[in-house]
Amino acid sequence: MADNTWDIKILFEKNPLCSLQPQEVVTFCQYYDILCSKVHLPSGAQKKVIDALILAFIYDMQIIIDRMIQVIPRPFNSGEYLFKNFIDLLGSSYPKNRNVSYYADRLHVTSKYLSSVCKKISGQTASKVIDHYVLKDIEYLMKHTSKTIKIISVELDFPDILFFGKYVKKHFGMAPKMLREKYREEQ
Repeated sequence: MADNTWDIKILFEKNPLCSLQPQEVVTFCQYYDILCSKVHLPSGAQKKVIDALILAFIYDMQIIIDRMIQVIPRPFNSGEYLFKNFIDLLGSSYPKNRNVSYYADRLHVTSKYLSSVCKKISGQTASKVIDHYVLKDIEYLMKHTSKTIKIISVELDFPDILFFGKYVKKHFGMAPKMLREKYREEQ
């Protein structure tokens, strides 16, 4: 769904209201009713069931968004094209390099220009966008794997576990061990 995220953002800025077809209204009302009924499940099952329902809701919403985007096609300007290529490159790399210059070199622009384009298009610098993607990788590995924190730091190409710990604490507000315990409690 990330392929056209920036098109969606611009679409909703220009058209904040969306008309639904009658069957879509029925479908989304059904999602609402089911979600309301699942709120009272035991906590272990509740989160998984609600997550699955929200994911299904998002897929159905994607169908509507795709229909809207097809109705209002729009060409990318050069900055948006650069930003899209940056996001594609960032999304396809693993582990994510945390240096703006790495991506700027591959996109044949300066780091300063890439960051200014990112700021203009997304409201965030290239460095903040990179951090967002790195944090998603950290969150996923901490939540869904049993890998040690040291292994995760090595896998994500941090120079050492101390730097990884500082990075996690800066962005999540807690040490990696506490973050993992928090995620385990949630599940």
